[in-house]
Amino acid sequence: MNTIDDILTQVEKMASNPSVLGLKKGAMGAVLFLLYYQRFTKSEQYEEITFDLLENILSKKSVNDSFDYASGVSGIARTLLFLIKEEFIDVDSRDFFDDLDKMVLSKLQSDIVINFSHDTGIIGLCRYALHRPVKMEAVHHTLYHLTKGFDKEMYGVDPVFLFPSEILQDIKLFLLEIDNLKAISEQISTLNKTIEHFEGNHPILASNCPDYVIIQQIREAGIRDDRQQIKCLLTAVVNRSTDPVLQGLSYMSLKKSSLPPWWKLF
Repeated sequence: MNTIDDILTQVEKMASNPSVLGLKKGAMGAVLFLLYYQRFTKSEQYEEITFDLLENILSKKSVNDSFDYASGVSGIARTLLFLIKEEFIDVDSRDFFDDLDKMVLSKLQSDIVINFSHDTGIIGLCRYALHRPVKMEAVHHTLYHLTKGFDKEMYGVDPVFLFPSEILQDIKLFLLEIDNLKAISEQISTLNKTIEHFEGNHPILASNCPDYVIIQQIREAGIRDDRQQIKCLLTAVVNRSTDPVLQGLSYMSLKKSSLPPWWKLF
């Protein structure tokens, strides 16, 4: 198991020459780690490098780039909203968010959607929108596409290829996350029944991404506010993950439970 100093060295290296700008294994992930590290250690040693990195991300990122949650603009924007809310940073990016809201809705209004995943598809887009004024409009469009995705005649693709196990779990976790929206409770219930029927009648393509499965488990535990399960899963990430950002964030959260729940981003 790496020490927090080992992890810091890896993140510093990643921050010095990031291959991608996004949240997962990218520059925004490094920003997230370094801001947590500052609060964890009560040190301002990395303040300058962190804000230089954040400025670099925002100067290079536009709403015309990839919308992917994992590596693109929706994940970057969602992380910014989180960091502002948790008082890690204080930036005025209203125009950026307003423009992105319009572009996300435009993507969700598309006639054809065949990517339903969290990291690269519409689930990630809508999870960003859940924290914006366009929330309900985005949810309605997302539920429409998810429902149609199980209809082979709609896209001409067998749904078993569209919904391997990790994507089905992305959808189920998304429905759990929006379950408190009473105005769409009937749609959520209907879609959950559709998924249950689908799983009962099809051989589901099993996930070969154990690292992602554990993140999904943390996401679910976070939605359910199961703190004991979160603690167990964070320990597993510290011991097994190959992602230094996730490993470091998990380590710090285990050592200092007052840190904000970063897993809400993932």
